[in-house]
Amino acid sequence: MENQNHFMSKLSLLIRQNKGKKEIEKYKQNLSAIFEINISELEFISLELTDTITNAFFNSYKNSTKSFFKKYVGMDEEILQKDLQEIKKNFRGEIGYLITKQSENCGLVKVPINIALDKYREIIELDGDSLCIFSLDGSTGVYIDYFEETNEGLSNFYYEVSIWKS
Repeated sequence: MENQNHFMSKLSLLIRQNKGKKEIEKYKQNLSAIFEINISELEFISLELTDTITNAFFNSYKNSTKSFFKKYVGMDEEILQKDLQEIKKNFRGEIGYLITKQSENCGLVKVPINIALDKYREIIELDGDSLCIFSLDGSTGVYIDYFEETNEGLSNFYYEVSIWKS
């Protein structure tokens, strides 16, 4: 049974790597445009390491006390931007892993955290609904979720920002 699980895990990884080969160029182009850097400057990590770090990120998110947590109505984006400017002061020059839906097949990419926070809208648009950054040492996480909520028949869009240190 253990050999079968190992085989299935390896097969799944190979399938994801194959998909990643088809998706990586477009993903690199999008990231290059967002971060205003040459494609050659993007540093990706392996899918095996991506899986380990992504799992650590979400476990850390679930189990850590949030040092900052706030929900913003989509129209209050000015307040969100002001808060992000304050939050950025904690990450001067720091690099982190950017986790997006594309990371599953393409791998995590290392990015400057401050620039990622400045470009939150573009990254959320690329991902579909969130911005996830994990410091290289795994001590700090940033999660910005963009979602729609319906209450009494009225729909509103929200940003929810969570920051934690392990």
